[in-house]
Amino acid sequence: MGSMDELMTGDLKETFKKIGYGGIPEWTNTGCAFFCYMDDRTCRQVKSAVHDVKLEYYEIDNCVLIRFNVVVYDRLDDPLRFDAFINMGNKNHNYMLDALMVQEWLIFHWYGEDFIYKRSTGIRWKEENRNWVKEIVRRGRECIEKNRRDGVRIDFDRVKDKFMRENPLG
Repeated sequence: MGSMDELMTGDLKETFKKIGYGGIPEWTNTGCAFFCYMDDRTCRQVKSAVHDVKLEYYEIDNCVLIRFNVVVYDRLDDPLRFDAFINMGNKNHNYMLDALMVQEWLIFHWYGEDFIYKRSTGIRWKEENRNWVKEIVRRGRECIEKNRRDGVRIDFDRVKDKFMRENPLG
């Protein structure tokens, strides 16, 4: 178990200390995986819960915004919801997109309140998911190239914050 604890790096741990409970996609040696920091009760309840993950594509203010919309049915009356965003301007995020075009599983690593690894869960990342990622990358590259030609400067964080304000988690 020590090696899984080591995957919760200082940077990830510091980010979770700032934002609180949630999930962050990271590029790993097995592809794109989610690192999730949650209360211990949730970490126990996700063991056999249905995971629903949608990858959404938006162009807002000329900016490509790719959103993971994640719902985990750990409690049917109050499922766990979180989102995460991919920035095509970030090299590591592009590695995640490359991985999502070919990987067959999307793995979630769950860490409890003490930042100690509790378990991993996963969903099959189907061919239609992989094909949708290819389409997202195609559209995103077209948008980025158009912005480059037109000299448009993009502020990903501003657009992400705007989106989150206008679209709170349900």
